Amino acid sequence: MKIAILVGLFPPKWLAGTEIATYNLADHLARKGHEVHVITSHDDGLPGLCEENGFYIHRIAWPKIRFIGLVAFWVSICLKIRKIKPDIVHAQSLGGGVPPPFLK
Repeated sequence: MKIAILVGLFPPKWLAGTEIATYNLADHLARKGHEVHVITSHDDGLPGLCEENGFYIHRIAWPKIRFIGLVAFWVSICLKIRKIKPDIVHAQSLGGGVPPPFLK
């Protein structure tokens, strides 16, 4: 099964509860044989796409402009999800949970 997980921040730079839980969830699902794609915000010095422990990490850059930047980020998430074509989209945080209803 192809699974997309949306989360605002992700390791290695960010190591709080949601980020650690998301990493462990992606790792576990990948070990079970699922194709897992974590979609998160861009961190300087890290690639836009990489594979780690059998799952993919997509880091999306967005302009730091109030409201417009956030809308641009959501649009980029929607476009990335359409490209991946996952069977399931799971949002780990409220900010990442806004785009999925607009995907159909």
